[in-house]
Amino acid sequence: MFLNQLPLILKRTRKCTRCGSLYPQKLAECNHCETIKDGKELEELIDRRSEEMESNSNLGQAFILVTVALIVLMLVVKLF
Repeated sequence: MFLNQLPLILKRTRKCTRCGSLYPQKLAECNHCETIKDGKELEELIDRRSEEMESNSNLGQAFILVTVALIVLMLVVKLF
């Protein structure tokens, strides 16, 4: 029950040698790319995954910037 609620990284996982995604260790093959043959489809999957990771990184940076701006604003308001 409780283990189903844990993030995938905390469960026992493997890193796929083809696409680089994490998948449960209990599976024999990666559930992300097992149906994809080598070639263009696999490259598209890897590119899409890279774009998603970059997008997530940019979102994280935006949240950090907003947090810093709010902290500075709170300090300025407190001084006056």
